[in-house]
Amino acid sequence: MALNVVSVSSALAAEALRSGRWPRSLALVALMGAALAIAPCHIGGAEAASKLKLAAVSKEANEAEMGQYSPLVRMIQVHLAERGLYNGPVGGTMTPETEKAIKAYQEIVGLTPDGVPSETLLNKLNSTQGAAKELVNKLDAARKKQIIAARAALEKEFGPDWAHTRGTEHRAATASVDSAACFAAPEPECLISLALSSAKRIQKDDLRDWALSHVVEAQVHASLRADALETARSITDPRSVIAAVGSIAVGLARSGQTGDAVEAAARVPDDTLRDKALRAVAEGQASVGEAAAAAETAGRIDAPAERLPALIASARAEIEAGQIERARALRDKAAADLKALKRGSLRDFATGLIAELDAELGNVAAAKALTEEIRDRSERSKALAEIATIEARAGKSAAAGETLISAQSGLACPIERADCQHAHARLAITEAELGRHEAAMAVVNELKPGYTRLFAHSGVAVATARAGLTDDATRIADRIPDIRARLDALIGIAEAVNNGGDTARALAIEAGAATLARTIENPVERAFSLIDLARLAARTGAGPLAADLLKEATAIARDVDDPFGQTRSFSRIAVALSSLGGG
Repeated sequence: MALNVVSVSSALAAEALRSGRWPRSLALVALMGAALAIAPCHIGGAEAASKLKLAAVSKEANEAEMGQYSPLVRMIQVHLAERGLYNGPVGGTMTPETEKAIKAYQEIVGLTPDGVPSETLLNKLNSTQGAAKELVNKLDAARKKQIIAARAALEKEFGPDWAHTRGTEHRAATASVDSAACFAAPEPECLISLALSSAKRIQKDDLRDWALSHVVEAQVHASLRADALETARSITDPRSVIAAVGSIAVGLARSGQTGDAVEAAARVPDDTLRDKALRAVAEGQASVGEAAAAAETAGRIDAPAERLPALIASARAEIEAGQIERARALRDKAAADLKALKRGSLRDFATGLIAELDAELGNVAAAKALTEEIRDRSERSKALAEIATIEARAGKSAAAGETLISAQSGLACPIERADCQHAHARLAITEAELGRHEAAMAVVNELKPGYTRLFAHSGVAVATARAGLTDDATRIADRIPDIRARLDALIGIAEAVNNGGDTARALAIEAGAATLARTIENPVERAFSLIDLARLAARTGAGPLAADLLKEATAIARDVDDPFGQTRSFSRIAVALSSLGGG
């Protein structure tokens, strides 16, 4: 009799819950009371209640069909919402949105992504909830600590008034700008003012800070260093302010203002970021042939992990200048820094850099011997692939082929494994450098679809062009499924062809790439692609074409609704125009 009453009560409560006649909380209480009343009739004690609860949950899992209410589904929705994976109503009704969120969580934690609400899933969510909250609290505490430290560092370097006063207008942002004239004849200064105006409309602090960092870069390239510092100081997060101050030094170096760059880098009020800025400055100096200045800047870096790549960049600049002995001396300094690095991925990577430098210095035997110290097989394989590429570019095809075989045989890492994909991609690109593009594409086609495969496909196309096989290179590029990756490949091919002396063919490839870029639906991505093509046109000596492409990109940016995308677009166009001398 008790069982029948309970069954009737349970059915009435469930029906009332679905129909909305009872408040949800009252109906749930009735359902729970019904379940508890059953327990003494079948099993005794706490164990009985526990087993009955598990059975009920399992039944709920099977009956949680689309559109039906389930307490299990509601509990899962609560947990998924707390993790930011579910944004729908937490009402206990199974929906396609709930299924999608469950699949997302299952993929993250290694469960089969079937989208089914289950006891196993709920237990997993419960077991990780405390750990997740603890992690969030730790991250929040670390964030607050970092902000306090960053604020103190800025005050020490720039004084207590380091921050641009919130609520006051940025001077450049309030400057009168004739937007119609700017769109008709874009200039860096007016575009920067428009970028700052767009940045003011960004509501989220982190996105606005990110956008302003792009403005800082544009101001530096336009020789507006004081404005760049003012913009950096208007950023909300003091950690981002420090990063922006460092980017001023990097921008100065990349725009050829290397003396000012070193001075700016020295003022970065954070040891780690200061070293990173000095490294970027040294690499910028090396890229424009200032090898001695690059070596001097590298000597000011404290951390061996940042100093070593700067020394190698300086050594390569010395090689370009024919100063082999100076390059060897810098190589020895880099090797001394290598000893200070602990064993691990960073040391493996640095060892590979020195091995590649040895190969460039003509000491291939020493380079190969050094790769034996690389513990990770994938990193060792990639280093050998780079050495093979250096040999191939030096005209030593037979030796390069042997080195490539060593790289392939030593990998011992199946292409199906995710952590092996990049190494196989690098080997494929080296195959193409040797003119063996068909073998290279066979490897590419075995890679899993995704970023690494696109990287390899694009790299093989460009390497094939460097091998002098332009027609094959363009055919390979045409088969790249992603438009942006295909554009990157075509830009690389055009640059390789131009470096080979065929400027007319390079411009023809660029014209086709521009046509492709105009088919991109996202206006910000379309503008970015045209900017990249404009830079290529400038490098191939087609200044008027570059200016026209930037004007076209400006027209696209003008109509972008998203202020974040618009700020970045105007800023990037300003950087490109500055490199062209203002258009």
